[in-house]
Amino acid sequence: MGPDAPSSQRHRPAFQQTEDYKPPTWPEQPEHQQKMIHLDLRVNTGPESTEDAGQTALAEAVNLALSLGGTLADPQHRPDLRVILDPAGHPLCLFLD
Repeated sequence: MGPDAPSSQRHRPAFQQTEDYKPPTWPEQPEHQQKMIHLDLRVNTGPESTEDAGQTALAEAVNLALSLGGTLADPQHRPDLRVILDPAGHPLCLFLD
């Protein structure tokens, strides 16, 4: 859905607070966290689809996420994907196609 779609057709995230919240662990460890959803966000490399352009776009996306309060998770297992933790510890993945 594009930004010009009628509001009834747009997807919107909803959030709720949990009193017994425990921050997630990374990497995930059974019995050490509550089940939750995380976001996978594809990084657009623009018209160039070279490896260098992809890594540059991924680095820019990571820098933006970090500037908004995220932290880079440890460990990172793939060169085409970065796991960022939001300020509450939720993981989100920035990835290249």
